[in-house]
Amino acid sequence: MAESTDIAASRSATLSQALRRLRHLRGLRPGEMADAMGMQRRTYEYFEAGRGKINVDRIHQFARVLDVDPYAILAAVEIRSPGFAVACAEQKLMTVFMVNLQEFDAKAKETVARLNTATVVAGFTRMFDALAREAAEGEDFLGARMGEGDRWTKPSAELPNGDRDGPEDDPEAAADT
Repeated sequence: MAESTDIAASRSATLSQALRRLRHLRGLRPGEMADAMGMQRRTYEYFEAGRGKINVDRIHQFARVLDVDPYAILAAVEIRSPGFAVACAEQKLMTVFMVNLQEFDAKAKETVARLNTATVVAGFTRMFDALAREAAEGEDFLGARMGEGDRWTKPSAELPNGDRDGPEDDPEAAADT
């Protein structure tokens, strides 16, 4: 039982750090975030402190307000790296990953069950190693390997949660800005 309590505390601490760092990245104060999210300040502070159960809808709302990657926040909590959420804020790495995963699911369907673990690990290892090299070398992966008009250069890709990836495609988000 103590182990699960420790894990929950670690997740809460990671979430709190990620939310705070992202808010600082965008230069907003807690009261401004509370207003933007339509919450009482105390409720927002409770959320940002990582208290209570993780609320995925609220994380998505937070990410929309700040124009950051909600999936990176969730991944950061799981890998215990608040810096990951901040590092992915601009290019939305985890949202791109989720869109690709959604496309993979649509193509592969139930055949995914036939993949063995070693193949999956090897594939992800190659992909992440290549991305790490690209990041370290400062290369522009899209610019160097893909032409203009590529689907990632267009801001209207549908995201796995049904959102659009630009506020101009979301009347509610546009009204809030």
